[in-house]
Amino acid sequence: MPGSTGGGAGTAAADVAALRRLRRRRKLRHVDKWRVVYRIYLLLVVAGVVLLVLTGIGGVVRVPVKEQGAARLLGAPLVGLAYALAIAAAVRSGSRGGPLVLEPADVHFVLQAPVDRRSVLRPAATRALARGAAWGATAGCAAGVVASRAVGGSEAEWILWAGMSAALAGATAVGAGLVGSGVRIGQRSAAAVATALVGWSVLDVMGGRVTSPLSALGAVAVWPLSPHPLDLVAAALAPAAALAALTTVGGLSVEASARRAALAGLVRFSASTFDFRAVALFRRQLAGERVRRRPWFRLPPSESARVSPVLRRDMHGTLRWPLARILRLLGLGMAAGAACVAAWSAAVPIVAVAGVLGWVAALDASEGLGQEVDHPDRLASVPRPAGWVHLRHMRFAAGVLVVPALAGAAVAVVIAGSGVAVLALTTAGTAVLCSAAAAAITVLREPAGPGDLAPAGEMAGMAILVRELLPLAVATAGFVPVSMDRLAFLGGRPPLPAALNAAFFVMLAPAAVLGWVHSNGRVPQAARQPESASS
Repeated sequence: MPGSTGGGAGTAAADVAALRRLRRRRKLRHVDKWRVVYRIYLLLVVAGVVLLVLTGIGGVVRVPVKEQGAARLLGAPLVGLAYALAIAAAVRSGSRGGPLVLEPADVHFVLQAPVDRRSVLRPAATRALARGAAWGATAGCAAGVVASRAVGGSEAEWILWAGMSAALAGATAVGAGLVGSGVRIGQRSAAAVATALVGWSVLDVMGGRVTSPLSALGAVAVWPLSPHPLDLVAAALAPAAALAALTTVGGLSVEASARRAALAGLVRFSASTFDFRAVALFRRQLAGERVRRRPWFRLPPSESARVSPVLRRDMHGTLRWPLARILRLLGLGMAAGAACVAAWSAAVPIVAVAGVLGWVAALDASEGLGQEVDHPDRLASVPRPAGWVHLRHMRFAAGVLVVPALAGAAVAVVIAGSGVAVLALTTAGTAVLCSAAAAAITVLREPAGPGDLAPAGEMAGMAILVRELLPLAVATAGFVPVSMDRLAFLGGRPPLPAALNAAFFVMLAPAAVLGWVHSNGRVPQAARQPESASS
């Protein structure tokens, strides 16, 4: 139990702090300083590229002076909605033992030792609050750069207010998550709190007003347009959340912390080996996703339905998806549609964001294909080649992706008007096929071995980079019609024919992937053994 456990609790906490300092010093002895310098150099290069892109986007999107009042009324609730989504995600994470990720040794030994848990966990909670504020400030400063170019005004003023507002929101989100884990809030209660926060912000966006505290905190970010001193009252959210977090952090569940520490380690290891499907699987477990005990509805008997066994098995699995996964797919599709609108109206390179979103959605939709790869012995009993079975799984994944693709097309039509309906539907079709193909590459591709990279010699690093970026390139190719339409519009040529021509050539990418899957589909291990024995 949290709290003091006796007269020696203070001494024990001091001993734990001393052991942590000693462990930190030992780790620093083995740190390669040049590797740290190289990472800082790469971080600065990436930050410079992102800053240049954001500056270009702000220079393209200009808000007229007469519309800046409406921008303030809509901008504050929209920023508040973004903050509400972040806090809602943090509260849901708190219901599963987050957002702290402790080392397994700390969970198994320190948290179960006769010491005051609050004194042990407060340093980690303080660092988490600082990281949340730092990430929020970084995002806010980047948004301030874009806003200063789009709306006008002092760039320093925009960076100051947007960075401060986002930093407070980041600290509030982490604090809310820590409070949720400290009081051990249930998942249903967390879902109710998250729904209330997001719903209140959505009502503010629909009404163009500022009533929720998060909308008021969002209004601080747009202070250069119209300052209102009352908005600063919302700045008290962050200190209140931090104080509550540091007070209740001792109630953290040891079981939830142990599970989270193990899964977080698996996620890091999978990411280091570029096993992105394993990252998605462990991420679902980390998020507490569980399949439904009962499907959403029952399929008719197989004797009365002319459906192949592969598709029927995929349908059975999809009907047991939890609601969170369905909503995530729809959200990814809608976000991809909004990114396409931003790419058309602001900067063409934003289609890469849509490609990443489509690829992530396709990994969820390709669960049947992934399960087939995870159990290769089942293919030994199927009187069909592995490629034939994999193609049926790909077909079902593409069918599932149609729903989020149509949701994204609807978002694009709502934002940009009915004039982009044909372009939206065309892009939705190519995006579905290319995203499904990209997910198939990620799932079916064998890990790179020494023999695959030996001919590259000094170019082995570049070969690995190209190999790992191939699925993202294929997924992004599905959104190329938006880019071609925009470039043709800027060049004074008819945009729609250019988009349709691009869609025709884009179809070559999924066609090539289909041919690769059909001819080089992963062969079960049981089928490989006779060949190796005969050789």
